[in-house]
Amino acid sequence: MMNYKKSLEYLYSFEKFGIKYNLENITRILNSLGNPQRNFKSFHIAGTNGKGTVAAMINSLLAESGHNTGLYTSPHILDFRERIITGGKVISRQYVTKFLNEYKPLFDKIKPTFFEITTSLAFKYFSDKKVEFAVIETGLGGRLDSTNVIVPEASIITGISYDHMQYLGDTLEKIASEKAGIIKKNIPVIHTKMKKNISDVISEKAGEMKAEEIISDKIIKIEIKKSSHRGMTFDLFTKENSFRNISTPLTGSYNKSNFANALAAFIQVYPRPDAKIIRNGFKNVISNSGFHGRFETISKKPAVILDVAHNPDAITNLINNLKSLNCRKLYIVFGMMKDKDYEKCISMIEKLDAEIILTHPAYERAAMPQELLAKAKNKNKFVIRYEVREAAEYALAKARKSDAVLAAGSFFLISDFLKAINFKYF
Repeated sequence: MMNYKKSLEYLYSFEKFGIKYNLENITRILNSLGNPQRNFKSFHIAGTNGKGTVAAMINSLLAESGHNTGLYTSPHILDFRERIITGGKVISRQYVTKFLNEYKPLFDKIKPTFFEITTSLAFKYFSDKKVEFAVIETGLGGRLDSTNVIVPEASIITGISYDHMQYLGDTLEKIASEKAGIIKKNIPVIHTKMKKNISDVISEKAGEMKAEEIISDKIIKIEIKKSSHRGMTFDLFTKENSFRNISTPLTGSYNKSNFANALAAFIQVYPRPDAKIIRNGFKNVISNSGFHGRFETISKKPAVILDVAHNPDAITNLINNLKSLNCRKLYIVFGMMKDKDYEKCISMIEKLDAEIILTHPAYERAAMPQELLAKAKNKNKFVIRYEVREAAEYALAKARKSDAVLAAGSFFLISDFLKAINFKYF
């Protein structure tokens, strides 16, 4: 009998099987589990950037409506259990251990991937916890993602840009086609207005599946009134109602599209949402959904900020958020995966007025600091500290109370940074 630690080691051993972009294994596993994904209603979200925010916000709105909710996202930051949440709480160690022990013979036979096992764990847990609504984020793409076995209340497609091109294709149209693979027959699909070449792909798939296409930012308008690195206040308008002075700990004007997508999805269940639910849903998104690492301030004097931005579009959003940051000097602890577009990202962050510490998250896909530095034009703005702990200590030792330290570039970088400063979410 494996204990929790051994169970996790067993689960992570399946990473060696890499990514299997098909639905064969997950279908076999779920059949053996009695197809638990059929026991709850769901929302399904795909996209390159923003899907985590949309998932967290839909979950929060449903939770504030009194529903027993489940939330499945990836990756995690500090603890594997962050991926699977019900009622604002992470899955228990006991459940993870029991599940992996019980179905070990099945997994040893099928040899699924880490994500396939984790997805089946989430669906079984949600079923056993009698979740009413589960908010499910795809892991990779959509069409052949392991989560694409559910029949949701609505499919949501967030911003699309270049990522995972070895699996999804080398053009935005191909990537959009894979994401649009979550659209189901006669099930609404929600997205904001996109570039014509992308929206045409989604519209074509929606037409093929006879799915109503809802352009969320046409029916929902958001006007930001006040914004800082600690959150923002905005007015929200639908065709039927206006909701003023809504506050949220999330920040960034780019979130207007994420908020519109989330609310449009929520309206599928609650066509005339209650003002108190809307207000509390946006306000309590972190406590309801365990949502962390999106330009999140975790301490003051100096300000310490986390952002999991790991591709050019996300770095653009990060840079825009930094405009609201009032500090004497900025230190950036930065590391990326070598399969991401780190050349473009380096060219973007080196334009910032900051001292940038390049480092190496303890993960096999992480780019070495010298690889990142080689892509920089102004190398004098950078220093190298090979371990994230060293980089964190360097930045925090130099930062004064009026300065800010930003850790960014990867979920794995944020994880190592938090471990280095001995910070825990729960």
